[in-house]
Amino acid sequence: MPPILRNTGFTSAAAALQFYEQRQTVIANNLANASTTGFKGALHFARMADDAVIAGKTVTDRAQGTVSPTRNPLDLAIMGEGAFVVQTPDGERLLRGGPLRLDAARRLVTSDGFPVLGTRGPIVVPPGEIGIAADGTLTVAPPMTDAAAGEQGARAPRDRAIDVLRLERLPAGELRHAGRGLYVPGAVRETLPMAERGVRQGALEDSNVEPMTTLVEMLETVRAYGDVQKSLSVLDEVRGIAASQVGKPV
Repeated sequence: MPPILRNTGFTSAAAALQFYEQRQTVIANNLANASTTGFKGALHFARMADDAVIAGKTVTDRAQGTVSPTRNPLDLAIMGEGAFVVQTPDGERLLRGGPLRLDAARRLVTSDGFPVLGTRGPIVVPPGEIGIAADGTLTVAPPMTDAAAGEQGARAPRDRAIDVLRLERLPAGELRHAGRGLYVPGAVRETLPMAERGVRQGALEDSNVEPMTTLVEMLETVRAYGDVQKSLSVLDEVRGIAASQVGKPV
């Protein structure tokens, strides 16, 4: 049996308004995170559903952001696929990289104080020069004592492996943002193989959101929303005329 209520101009216009509201929310979030390290922007598309009604779909833009050197040994970026795993009060979250630091207990933590996890759990870094390889292996070269440094022909102490940073694939589909540049892991967790890792020490990945382009998209969305509102007003006037004038004796 065909549906009793069928699509009207009002139905299409209302769906269009909802689409542009959702698109504006996505764009505003992108713009707010244009300077967030490792942030991946979202794209909101329109698709035609049943009865020519517009429906929206959001996907994550996974393009690599610009990676800039900082020379800070605790600044980390990931080239290509993957994300670090950090511990938060809400559970484990994924992080594309950023400025890390050592807390009072010499744990490796994010700028918000969340521990960055290695294969053995939170990473505690002893004193010395920190090195992080492309595969996430963290090493420390113990500081040379004055006595050893003064000996002729003394060798620098060898780097000691501390742990290996946990790296996982970002979940498929739309990424769920958890604030502070973090992402919610998917239902299926997958460790990134060592051969596919691209950790870069002393560098940061910028957000892949281009502020000027995003601002233009925001203005275009506002303008389109206003046009749909005008069309609703016209449809309402037409319906009013039809109800009051059609069939009226001349």
